Formats: sequence, structure tokens, C-alpha cells
Amino acid sequence: EMARWLVDNYPGTVTVRDREGRTPLHYCGRCRDPDWMWSTLRQAGADAALLDLHGRTPTYYMEHPQEAKLPTTPNNTPGGRFTSGGNAGLVVKPANIRIWIHDRDLGRLRDVIWEGYGDKLRTETSQHPSVKQFLAGVPYVMGTIKDVHTAAVNNDPILLRKRTEDPVPREILLAKDKNGLTPL
Repeated sequence: EMARWLVDNYPGTVTVRDREGRTPLHYCGRCRDPDWMWSTLRQAGADAALLDLHGRTPTYYMEHPQEAKLPTTPNNTPGGRFTSGGNAGLVVKPANIRIWIHDRDLGRLRDVIWEGYGDKLRTETSQHPSVKQFLAGVPYVMGTIKDVHTAAVNNDPILLRKRTEDPVPREILLAKDKNGLTPL
């Protein structure tokens, strides 16, 4: 029910990739009803030919579901940099975050949250009123992202609708958690 609602109302969720380069279709084998989930995602336009970072297709993971492990920590790249699968130009490291705060680049700071790195903004501060207000709202946004993910995992459409009502932006349904996973 939850997956059908997400796909019907937010069709872009079927193409979002996590940090392993996987789409929701790659994880169908781990679902309670893998065949139903596969058919639902395929009907919504999910591509069964997409390869993840390991060169494997969603079909491979349907046959070997134990290999589609959910990440437990973000992937680190050399030099303490975190790269985003969805926003390839976004390199999240403390120096860049401080530059974006100084430049008042709320768009990039917002992308940091959507890509699952919001915890890196929690300790940051600014004297500029708009950036200060943005940073003060980070814990609330992260909590809302967590609630949306929890609602999806628990198949709770009431909580999902409550947490995605206006004024919450629709991008929240594509937001990654700290493990780089989207709600679907």
C-alpha cells in the first residue's frame, strides 16, 4: 500500500539511486513480497537494466537477495570527503560546508540535508540571520526525514501523509537518510 502510494504520487522515487548506485528495484528481493514490489516498480517505469556500482542488475539481486545489504554507514572517499550519488557535483566536507555557509548558499546546504548528510550541519553556526534560521531548522528537517522513512518501513500511510503535508517540500520523499537510502 505504501509503495503504491509513493509510486503513484511521486513517480520519481523509482529512479533515485543510493550511494551504492542502486535503485529501489535493486532491493525488491529483500521485500516481504518481492514479486509484487518488482511488478509495481516496473509498471512505474523502473529500469531493470540499470547497473549498480558493483556492475549488477536488479534481476541479480532478485536471485541473490542476501547480497543487497543495506548500508550501515555512509561511504567514505579519500580525504574525508563524502560524495553524493544523486548530486554528483556535491562534495560534502567540513571546509565546503563552511564556504557554503559563508557564501549563504542555502541551496547547497539544503542539498546536504537531502543527500543524507544533515548531521554535518548540526554543529555549524552563522551570524547571518537567514543562514542562522536555516541551521536552526536542520534538526526538525532531519526528524521529518526520519519520520518519513519510518512511515515507509512500517507501511504507515497516515504518518507519511502527516509528515508530507504543506509546508513540507515534496523533495522530502526523495531525501536520503544517514545511510543513503530513500523511503522507497
